[in-house]
Amino acid sequence: MTAVEKEIAPLEAQKTYWLKKGVNSFGTHARNDIRLPKEAGAQYAGIFFLKNDTVILRANPLALIKGNGRALDNTVVFSTSKNLPLVVGMLYLRFINAEGKIGIEVRIKK
Repeated sequence: MTAVEKEIAPLEAQKTYWLKKGVNSFGTHARNDIRLPKEAGAQYAGIFFLKNDTVILRANPLALIKGNGRALDNTVVFSTSKNLPLVVGMLYLRFINAEGKIGIEVRIKK
């Protein structure tokens, strides 16, 4: 278990968003496909691209999205062999696969 996973585990999921195939924009702005709570900080944090069972992150460099303690961009964050928890501002994002649908659980740092 990574350090981020240990921090996430006791926190209650605030919301789950289900990804659609293709582009899923995310951030705090209302025009995003996934509208995150204000704790995310960035109005337009980036996009998740879902193809089959793989999610690729394209991040806005100003959003400072981290995984495993480093800034990420153009990175596979979820697949059948990978599930990388993300930190976006004061939020933790964790990918889930339920009945063939891929989603993101959002948890707020305390």
